[in-house]
Amino acid sequence: MWRTMAHQNVKTYSKIYPAFFKYDNLYSFLQAMYDIHVIVTQKFRGAKPPILHIKAVDTYTAHMTYESPRGMFSYFLGMLEGASFYFNEKVTVETLQRTADFLEISIHFQQPITIQKNFYFNQLLTFGLVKKLESKLALAILLFIGIPAGLMITYLPNSIVIPSILVLSFVIPLIVSKQLFKPIIHINRYLDTLKEKDFSIAHQISTKDIFEELNDKLMALISGLKTDFVGYKSTTDELNVFANSFSHISDNMRDTSKDIAIIVDQVAEGAVSQAFETHHVSSQIHDSIASLNSVVEKEKQGKEALEKSVEVIRGGFDEMERTTHHLNGIFEKFTTFKQKGMNCNRMFEKFEK
Repeated sequence: MWRTMAHQNVKTYSKIYPAFFKYDNLYSFLQAMYDIHVIVTQKFRGAKPPILHIKAVDTYTAHMTYESPRGMFSYFLGMLEGASFYFNEKVTVETLQRTADFLEISIHFQQPITIQKNFYFNQLLTFGLVKKLESKLALAILLFIGIPAGLMITYLPNSIVIPSILVLSFVIPLIVSKQLFKPIIHINRYLDTLKEKDFSIAHQISTKDIFEELNDKLMALISGLKTDFVGYKSTTDELNVFANSFSHISDNMRDTSKDIAIIVDQVAEGAVSQAFETHHVSSQIHDSIASLNSVVEKEKQGKEALEKSVEVIRGGFDEMERTTHHLNGIFEKFTTFKQKGMNCNRMFEKFEK
């Protein structure tokens, strides 16, 4: 599970931190792993990544060590497989040493990872002690001119000795200096590859003199530059991530601004519509109030007319009451008169009898 997860994480890391994967080959990437973990430790407080080291042992093989108290060897091997897949390189891995917290493996590459050049002439002239170039040149002149010249002077005539010494004095320094300075050609070629920004293959030379020291210092300088480049790449990735985030935020803000503009337009349209409707409603209210005032005025006039009618009715009612009273008096008189008539009629009837 850890191996598969690590293999997939390489794909994820290559997208998040693409600058860390901008190397010419797998070996260069593995060389940078130690520096990458140093950057991780500096940027993330409390981070304790494993300690990784890799060293070329020949042209195609390197030994790599993994050291961590967590002992996540499967995850480490999965990362190695993922990186191999990413750089499209097939490697052969062999375990050399393994403990609870330490793993050493041998990685065999298909492409050369280092160039080792031995300059045997320079090594021969050291005699185990001589390392200065001028001393080697003086020693070569002694061996190839001085001693032969002494022997020729002793055993050969001057007619042969003098031309021979002159020839040797020209030829021997030319040949010796050309051989001694051959490492310069190799170093120049290496500098040309560096000029093309090709740091993928390390160049090692063995001369036992100043040229080997110069090459070692050049390799140390390149190693320091690679370390600085890792830091620069980390900063570049952070800037890219920040730029992408800022661009994403800008896009969101632009979309939000568009939404706000649409809402503002809608609000403005609503406000205009509401103002128009308010004016229309106000006009209707004004007309209604005017109509209401007219109705109230008419009602007031009707009330006054009603009050006058009530007064007239009240006066008529009083008059009718008086008339009724008068009629009642007449009726009473009529009743009295009728009664008297009936009495008279009865008296008349009695009289006839």
